[in-house]
Amino acid sequence: MNPANVTIDISKLQAPIIQGPDLVSVLVGLLSWFLVIAGVVAFIYALYGGFLYLTAGGDSAATVKARNTIINAVIGIVIIFISYSLVRFIIISLNVVQDNKIKTINQQFPTPKPEDTGGVSEETE
Repeated sequence: MNPANVTIDISKLQAPIIQGPDLVSVLVGLLSWFLVIAGVVAFIYALYGGFLYLTAGGDSAATVKARNTIINAVIGIVIIFISYSLVRFIIISLNVVQDNKIKTINQQFPTPKPEDTGGVSEETE
């Protein structure tokens, strides 16, 4: 085989085969769980503010503290909702999700078929 007669067809080259989830899938999963946990914490914080409000007993300082706690919890929930929506938009834009499930690198870049030569062919004279 003469190196001068070898041509490479770039359009047939495939991504390397990687088993298991890729970095993007892991980060998406971790970020999704983090936002869910943050939402639960914000909801519990709102419940705590409601408890403070119910037990204020007419004390204006305790009522103000309870109201501020509830307002902060609602602001936190809104920020978490916006963050989750933004992350979801980015994930869909990057084509990492299919049928509401995170795609692995093998689904994003399919395994080459056995009949594919990998893009390398030898020209004959």
